[in-house]
Amino acid sequence: MDDLELSNSLELLKEVVKPVVESIRSLQLSSTVYITFLHYDPEADSFDLVDFVTPNPLYPSHKQISKEDGAFYFAYNAIDNLRTEGQQQYAIGCDITGPQCPWPDNIKSEAKEKGLFSVISMPVMLGEQNIVVGVVNTFYDEALRENTRKTDILIAKCYLIATAVHKLLENHMLDKLIIKGEEQNRRLLAAKEIQQGLLPEAPLNKGGFDIIGRCKQAYEIGGDFFHYFELPEGNLAFTVADACGKGLDATLIIMEYYGVFQSLISESQNLSDVANKINKVLFRITPSNMFVEAFLGIISLENNVLSFINAGQRHISFYKYDAKAFIDLESKSSGLLGASMKINFDSAVNSVEMVPGDMLVLMTDGLSECINEKGEEISKEEIMNLIRQNHLRSSEVVLDMLFEMEENFRQGSERKDDQTALIIRKSF
Repeated sequence: MDDLELSNSLELLKEVVKPVVESIRSLQLSSTVYITFLHYDPEADSFDLVDFVTPNPLYPSHKQISKEDGAFYFAYNAIDNLRTEGQQQYAIGCDITGPQCPWPDNIKSEAKEKGLFSVISMPVMLGEQNIVVGVVNTFYDEALRENTRKTDILIAKCYLIATAVHKLLENHMLDKLIIKGEEQNRRLLAAKEIQQGLLPEAPLNKGGFDIIGRCKQAYEIGGDFFHYFELPEGNLAFTVADACGKGLDATLIIMEYYGVFQSLISESQNLSDVANKINKVLFRITPSNMFVEAFLGIISLENNVLSFINAGQRHISFYKYDAKAFIDLESKSSGLLGASMKINFDSAVNSVEMVPGDMLVLMTDGLSECINEKGEEISKEEIMNLIRQNHLRSSEVVLDMLFEMEENFRQGSERKDDQTALIIRKSF
């Protein structure tokens, strides 16, 4: 990395940023979210404007930007923190209109008038020496709140976008730069860890329900997602989702899905309203060829009833202990999220009582349809037999057995798709 030539890094950054900008623009994210790419010139200690995803009313139109420009304070601050704290990737976030923001009052007032309330900045770096070549700035139309899931999602989005630019830039410059494989792998691993950090940290055991999930990504970032959490009044919410596609597009869509789901389900337990609103949001931001398969559910701890909407989820195994048989939930699908505004979820809610010994297993197609090196697909009957024979064991044990079965079946061949499973068991 010592022979890095920075003289043409601005042109390289512009070229690399193009596909990222096009990708984000194709999602048609809200115009109140402003994502801007800046190129940093260490000799002049200034920024050049590379590209907007959406025009930012706070950003000057001229090319050269100095520290005196208040709108770029956080880009400089992010780099300064990077230097002093020595972190490989460092995001700095702040409420623009809050007392902790050091901007002049006139800049704060202008931001508030423009409807901009918070900013997150993330440097884009190259090499083992972490040479800063740019900054991704994302402005938002709402304030950040400490220790909240929504703020975590906003920071993760900024990180993933910056990581995508970094990966493309390093790949583009491989012919000219000496980049050790371990360094690039570390960066990609960091991106994966950010996305994984939005997943539950531990199993959930509440009211006799034993819930656990796992997601293994095929690439550095992906479109699978699951979550479960306790609602304010004590019931349990959960979801499994799979965005059509791979890479940054799928990742941004799935994070948008989760952000809306988590926010709405915490305010209202009307699954139809939640699904209809998610569908409208996803339809607005996704290209016509992209959609989300999802399973959304709420468990009432008062009567042990699981209410759910199946929005295109095709890989469901629900074993009923008293019937000693599987019950079909896959045929109760009501349509894909984001595929059409004509889809209506008003009558899409189904429910089933879970008694001790019942087990629900939700999987994405990367797991339930995985392919081995011979091109053979894993047997659904074998998966069902594993559940049937082990449904009295803990969800964690069955989850381990499920992924072990997949590993043995794949026999070391490359994982082609993200693999996600969520298991809910009613304990005795």
